[in-house]
Amino acid sequence: MAYDVVWSLSAEQGRDRIVEYLLYDLTSLQASSLVLYELDKMTDLLSDKPEFFALSAEPRLARMGYRKYLFMRYMALHRVEDHTVKVGRIFHASQNYARLV
Repeated sequence: MAYDVVWSLSAEQGRDRIVEYLLYDLTSLQASSLVLYELDKMTDLLSDKPEFFALSAEPRLARMGYRKYLFMRYMALHRVEDHTVKVGRIFHASQNYARLV
């Protein structure tokens, strides 16, 4: 059964900041395109098997049902509610994401 995948405003803003940074600050069309490709792939995977991904290593977030998708140097947090996957935030792997959620 396919799940609906919805992005929070925070996740959309995180995606946009990452792409803008790669595209305009680093002037890397290739890297920004790869991020968008990876996020499209993530959306497809989440639609099919959202619980395939590991629970967050942070106990508080794991109790809240957050799972993580790692790609390149980034991490996307999501959780499943009924038949909807909610992408909550996207972070650079160097960030203390538990503090930011």
